[in-house]
Amino acid sequence: MLSWLWIDYRTTGTTILATHFNRDRAVLINQLRHQGRHNAIILVAAIAIGSAIPGVPISAIAILSGIFFGRWPGFVINLTGITLGNLLAIYLMS
Repeated sequence: MLSWLWIDYRTTGTTILATHFNRDRAVLINQLRHQGRHNAIILVAAIAIGSAIPGVPISAIAILSGIFFGRWPGFVINLTGITLGNLLAIYLMS
């Protein structure tokens, strides 16, 4: 799984490592904002699993979804993930 993530985020990772944040900030933000739909599904699943487990902080993942996809798509991803996670917790507790 880690190798799949590295292959998927290789260009973004190398840009982050090679970029000084003050110099090429526009390039970095542009690469982070152009993520695919499969990444949205991964973030929704991570937020859902994190919100279903008591005590797991999901704020870092929620912030990443806002950075990757922007304000409103990130909000929808967070709302969907938290809703699914709470429904999963209710299902498991009943």
